[in-house]
Amino acid sequence: MIITRTPYRVSFMGGGSDYEAYYKRFGGQVLTSTIDYYCYISLRHMPPFLGSKYRVFWSKAETVDKIEDIEHAGVRGCLQYLKIDEGVISPPSGSLLSMVNAKAKAMAFERRGIFTDQML
Repeated sequence: MIITRTPYRVSFMGGGSDYEAYYKRFGGQVLTSTIDYYCYISLRHMPPFLGSKYRVFWSKAETVDKIEDIEHAGVRGCLQYLKIDEGVISPPSGSLLSMVNAKAKAMAFERRGIFTDQML
């Protein structure tokens, strides 16, 4: 089992302008920082008796047999890049997930980036 811990990031400006498709066309600058709260993700081999090869939990639960069928682009890309044959990702947990409301999360916390950072 692999357990990762990544600090939450707070974007002050430029969120999204660090993506290649954007900054190659428009340029970009990002000002972010981390805070003293963490998101945790665990990864372990999928037991065969559960009946599928991959089980991924995020804001929805996915159970698939091929990496290509995973909807979460960050998780799918990391599993492909790392050539992980089978695995399960537990629901992310962390001190802020229960403390901040959905509006604050959407405005300030780059959770998609946290998944990618932790997977790699």
